[in-house]
Amino acid sequence: MTPFPSDALARQAILALGQAWLHADQAKTALPHSLLTRSVAILKALQKYTTSAAVKAVLLQTQQQIESELQNQTAPEPIKPPTAQQVPWFDPHFAFPASQADLGLGTQWKKELKAQRSDPQRRLQLALSKLPYRLAYQEAILALRAILRTTTNPKDHVQALGLLYWLAASASFLETENTTPPGDQIIAALKGETLQNLPILYPELGTKALSLLNQTDQKNLEQHFGLARQHTTLKALQPALWSQYQASLQQLKPETLTQ
Repeated sequence: MTPFPSDALARQAILALGQAWLHADQAKTALPHSLLTRSVAILKALQKYTTSAAVKAVLLQTQQQIESELQNQTAPEPIKPPTAQQVPWFDPHFAFPASQADLGLGTQWKKELKAQRSDPQRRLQLALSKLPYRLAYQEAILALRAILRTTTNPKDHVQALGLLYWLAASASFLETENTTPPGDQIIAALKGETLQNLPILYPELGTKALSLLNQTDQKNLEQHFGLARQHTTLKALQPALWSQYQASLQQLKPETLTQ
């Protein structure tokens, strides 16, 4: 690409982009989604810094080539779910209904959760222990946002971002048409290991249809995982299993549920 002698900012951006691609080429590794996505963002920004039609055409062509690469890139591995140690409901030997009371959102849990607001790691542990309750999902998301804001360890950042995405995606399966059922109803209608084992692939799910994600979450996820092929929910990708889950919900007897 031709440098912009009259615009130092644009010139520096082009050089930085070139160096990133050179490094990736020398490493002989697949280009990560994050590099491709950032390259597209830089190319879009650079088109605003020039009035040259020829230069704009080159920048646009390069942008389109990278976007095509993003679309054709091999899908990443499924997002890893929490373990049964973190989420008791995921244990295949979870004894329903005998163990259901252990997952209830009692007063003591809420007090301990409030006391740990300044410790996001502990807050996250407490929240995960009460899935699939909606409040537990929300508290886990808040804890992960706090971790993402404060962590300086790249590995911790990636793990937190992956778990954030898994929570938002899995919650989108538990929703009915208008709302999310109470946690005790979900437990009665669906085995935890079933939800734990559902494949969650970022390119297929995207971010914009997942109600637990805010705009900052979406931006962070796109910077790390790249552009998704589509934006939908997990229940839309698993219609047969979701229909079975809904049928189980409808068959529940009122006296078996905690009011």
